[in-house]
Amino acid sequence: EDDAVFALQQAEQEDEEVAMAEELLSADSERRTRGDDWGDSSRTGGLQEWDDASKKALAVAYSKVRPSVQDFWAQVAKLVSGKTAQECHDQHTRAFPTPAAISRKADDRRRRPV
Repeated sequence: EDDAVFALQQAEQEDEEVAMAEELLSADSERRTRGDDWGDSSRTGGLQEWDDASKKALAVAYSKVRPSVQDFWAQVAKLVSGKTAQECHDQHTRAFPTPAAISRKADDRRRRPV
């Protein structure tokens, strides 16, 4: 019974995330129709602010696209309104940088018994 409740809550959360991503895409489409294309990175030198809604849309898109798909970041960018594949990649790597490699000597020192 607990598993069923958890699955239902998980499905509701995913539905909310998809609805928010669709709302963002719709709002972006309306802005573009009005000619208010804030997604044009050429005007800002590629630097744009990422509001909370865009960050959430990126997280949702990142989790929805299979990592094995060709042009992964292009597919993610299609789900994030007003952002390019490069902007999505850059934002993700800023939020989740690759950890620095641990030198073998430092790793060995930590493992030695005292």
